[in-house]
Amino acid sequence: MPAISSRYANIDIVRGLAALLVVWMHASEVFRSLLPEGKPGEWMFWVAHSVDFGRIGVVAFFAVSGFVISASFNHQGWLGFKIFWIRRFFRLYPAYWLSIPLAIWSTWIIWDKPVTLLQIMANISIVPGVFHQEPLQGLYWTLQVEMIFYVSCSVLFLLGFLRNSSVIALVTGLLFSISLAEVFIRLPFDMGESLKNTLLFLCIMFWGALYRTWHTKKKLKPILSFILWGVPIALLALTIQALLFKYADASNVENIIRVKSSASLALGLLLFLTIAHSRSFTYKPLVILGEISYALYLFHPIVIFPVYWLSGRPYTIWIRTMPLEFWVFSTMLASVLVAYFVHRWVELPAIRKGREITRRMSAAAQ
Repeated sequence: MPAISSRYANIDIVRGLAALLVVWMHASEVFRSLLPEGKPGEWMFWVAHSVDFGRIGVVAFFAVSGFVISASFNHQGWLGFKIFWIRRFFRLYPAYWLSIPLAIWSTWIIWDKPVTLLQIMANISIVPGVFHQEPLQGLYWTLQVEMIFYVSCSVLFLLGFLRNSSVIALVTGLLFSISLAEVFIRLPFDMGESLKNTLLFLCIMFWGALYRTWHTKKKLKPILSFILWGVPIALLALTIQALLFKYADASNVENIIRVKSSASLALGLLLFLTIAHSRSFTYKPLVILGEISYALYLFHPIVIFPVYWLSGRPYTIWIRTMPLEFWVFSTMLASVLVAYFVHRWVELPAIRKGREITRRMSAAAQ
């Protein structure tokens, strides 16, 4: 997502913190295997794993997408449609395409895992799942969900409904109802994990769009306010309910999973709401972190996996004795540095190019 105006610098902070949570989760998962059981530093893994920092970060990211993307259609009709997609292309694809060869090397080649040309070609599209191909990086799945949201917003925009808060609330409520039904009612068909997660995260994004309307107007119809605040309250209630069942029966794996799932969803929205609601919170380093968050998200596995591979070589045995804090913070810092340069040398020039093209289109249409 592009950096937004200083008026919404706090939204950039949400993205920065969300990205750090994802990096913490992934780094602690990977490097924990280097440590003997019970070694100091394991707390970094257990803290992240207990509530799923990665999922919290992804939920916050999706809420931000809804907040930003729904207001990104700034022109009418087909012109607005074309301008949106041109800017999205130059915002997403250059950095994404740069990550692909590095992902092939860091996630596949150095681990002697086979990768096919068809898989690579499908990933170039950013939606490999459409072609029934595995993402070259596990985290690419979130970009597929983003693209579905963009297409959904585009359809609503062309139909004239994207700025209609009642329609956005209806979509949010419908998606959330389906997600709740899947939890509490045994549906006559199996939706599959991929579809269930996609519908749930689309709900989060449309909820972010609804929050943008309230954030701008500070007023919604009662039924729309009920949906806006009902979603996070319901997730919090689900967390409490699941916790009670967990403590009543700690051996029930399904309840333990429900605790983590509902808690991470609730905490992701809480992170978003807490910071989005505080426009005065504009700590500059975190704002910058938010501006490079897309690159940080894409490239941190490209830092983590080669370092992990290197730690297993005979000539680096000594480094395996380092505590988990060392691995998490060092790879986090390295990932931030890589993301900074990708943002500066790839993302920003591409964003400027997209804006230059669309400015000429707007001028020609006047």
